[in-house]
Amino acid sequence: MHEQYAPRQHLGERLARRVRRPQIRPQPELKPSPVQPQKAPTTNVPPGRRYLTWYILFDDPQLSLRVAQLQDKLADLEYLDPVPADGLHLTVQGVGFADEVPAGEVAAIGAQARRLCADLEPFSLAIGPIAAYSGGTFLRASPWQPVIELRRRLRDAIANIRGVASVSAEPARFKPHVSVTYCHAEADATTLRQRLERLRSIKPISVRVDGVGLIALRREGRTYRWDIREQVRLRGACDNLDGRPEG
Repeated sequence: MHEQYAPRQHLGERLARRVRRPQIRPQPELKPSPVQPQKAPTTNVPPGRRYLTWYILFDDPQLSLRVAQLQDKLADLEYLDPVPADGLHLTVQGVGFADEVPAGEVAAIGAQARRLCADLEPFSLAIGPIAAYSGGTFLRASPWQPVIELRRRLRDAIANIRGVASVSAEPARFKPHVSVTYCHAEADATTLRQRLERLRSIKPISVRVDGVGLIALRREGRTYRWDIREQVRLRGACDNLDGRPEG
């Protein structure tokens, strides 16, 4: 009886020797993705050039104070550059580099924008809480719908003058926000994330939007400055009704 089962036993032993058990290899430690320097087209303007883009411009003391408070909490992170108080904005729609758009077309785009936005009412945005993205930190802006509608009409204004094919996709993946800092060097996302966790409990503030400006953006060191080329005032905004740049 024992000899009858001996061959099967030997076969099992041979199979066991042939079957290799899977080796469990240690997995590499997962590290948080680093924050990368800002590379968006409208905020990576080469020195000596200017980029035309539509911005919602803010002159709100409450917003300036809130941004300054947040920047103070992040001041020790040397890879972040604070946005100046007079540089606070919400990017709506890119147009193109100024040396590629004739002055006559810029004026015509402004006139078209004023016509297409004539029936838009001023609106309020809740600004906050703070968050991070690949280019730095920002304050969320909501609701999106009034900004999206404003952007749609500005895109139509550009298309009416320069053609549909010339309408820039910038900013891509449009999500209304107000930048607080820009990142100029690689940073550890974990450190930044932990810092922002303590700041997200700060409640949003309400900011009124009564117009939008077509600006020529230029770079000065690691700071971005601009000149206003055209303005659109939303219905009900009582100052500078002709829409031409002040000064």
